[in-house]
Amino acid sequence: SVNANCSSVWSVGETFTLDDIGVPVQTSPDDGDILCIDPPVLSWNSMGAGITYNVEITDSVDTGYAAVVDSGTAVALSSWTPAGVIGSGTYIWRVQAANGSCVGDWSGDFTLTIDTIGATTPLTPTGTICTDFPSFSWSAVAGVVSYTFEISTDIAFGVAGRVALQTGIVGTNYTMALSLANGTYYYRVMSVNANCSSVWSAGEMFTLDDIGVPVQTSPDDGEILCIDPHGLSWNSMGAGI
Repeated sequence: SVNANCSSVWSVGETFTLDDIGVPVQTSPDDGDILCIDPPVLSWNSMGAGITYNVEITDSVDTGYAAVVDSGTAVALSSWTPAGVIGSGTYIWRVQAANGSCVGDWSGDFTLTIDTIGATTPLTPTGTICTDFPSFSWSAVAGVVSYTFEISTDIAFGVAGRVALQTGIVGTNYTMALSLANGTYYYRVMSVNANCSSVWSAGEMFTLDDIGVPVQTSPDDGEILCIDPHGLSWNSMGAGI
């Protein structure tokens, strides 16, 4: 203490421990990323053993985090995922570290945009068809730019069974330029917008049983006949026809 003339002796010393745990560094997704999955996985650098992390995500206009969309605590982990889908839109998120003694400052805001697109549903063909140039159709999806179509002889759509893969289809109908052989086929469709692709639709099955066209054999084309009536003949196409 100091007055106009004198200073006192020093007080008894006091101790304290500084345990500043710092601020996590967000690592993924990058600031400003557009994501095609919902909910997103949010990640940051690990700050060592015994650290827990508080995470908040909110609408991009809620800069004060007054009405967070979701929040949680990650114990000894360096990533966190919201409990459920949060919907398409633009969001900000932040993370804060804590240990047994201190709670650190919040990180800065990272922005992300979720731009998911729904899957379509195959409509036709189904069952047994008789044309080797089938026309395919599926349900429309809002916000779509194009569709990707795949047809296979393999129910699991393995590469070895692929018959055709067509991208950039505008509209909900597609007719193959390729003639199909008789057999059972599986097809599926993916929706695509400006940023993202949906999951594949469920596969649809159909069986092609094209019996072909008979070949006329008698009388010859253009022949002049001297009997009336005259029998007309063509090639046999097998039993049951």
